[in-house]
Amino acid sequence: MISDSVSLHLGNTTIGNLRSNKMQSPLEALKTELEHFGEKNDNAYSERSKRMLNITRDTGEFLSVMVRATAARHILEIGTSNGYSTLWLAEAACTTGGSVTTVESSAYKAGLASDTFSRSGLSEYVTLVHDDAGATLTRVTDASIDLLFLDSERSEYRAWWDQIRRVLRPGGLLIVDNAISHREQMTPFLNLVESDKDFTSILVPVGKGEFLAVKVRVTPSVVMTGNRPSKGIFIGFRQTRHPKVSAFLRSASL
Repeated sequence: MISDSVSLHLGNTTIGNLRSNKMQSPLEALKTELEHFGEKNDNAYSERSKRMLNITRDTGEFLSVMVRATAARHILEIGTSNGYSTLWLAEAACTTGGSVTTVESSAYKAGLASDTFSRSGLSEYVTLVHDDAGATLTRVTDASIDLLFLDSERSEYRAWWDQIRRVLRPGGLLIVDNAISHREQMTPFLNLVESDKDFTSILVPVGKGEFLAVKVRVTPSVVMTGNRPSKGIFIGFRQTRHPKVSAFLRSASL
């Protein structure tokens, strides 16, 4: 295996150049476009409502792995922005027979996301909801969500927790962004989740810090996952950069 840092020359061409010049798929080209737009936009604006605040690419890759590894079919995203993170979730969901419902309160960002999805080739796997996240959560069926990605207004997370824990199925996975980059803001919510006896959690140093929590206890009134029994979750990779994650999810399987 040749690392990107190794310069292996073929005439005037390096392996790195061969990789960078490789033709991107339309979806990958769209992701790259959104990355560049997000960086340029966020450098131009300080007002939070106008910034995209997109996840990092390695976080997108991490989300994709989590969807595939848990075979998540019912995916809920709170905080769409311009749809960059949703693309990673939806791309993985189409391999599991699943779909993504994504919620965005900003009309401006919801409009950008709608355009993103129409260009992505993944629109059939995405339902965009322009509404308040708290109100939307109250309409979600009990124990119906396999994976919930939370990347929204951090000050609201504690208020949403009862609804989040209600909609996650036993074995369902919560992933929360910015757990390291905004540790001070996130600590009250993370402490709340960690103190909940029905969840087991771990902090993963990917991107801006991803906090994972799995709902592990089955109560007498909740025994189904959508239309199927809960079978828990297991991750097994021949090679993984995050063995602690594999062990964490394996220990949380029901």
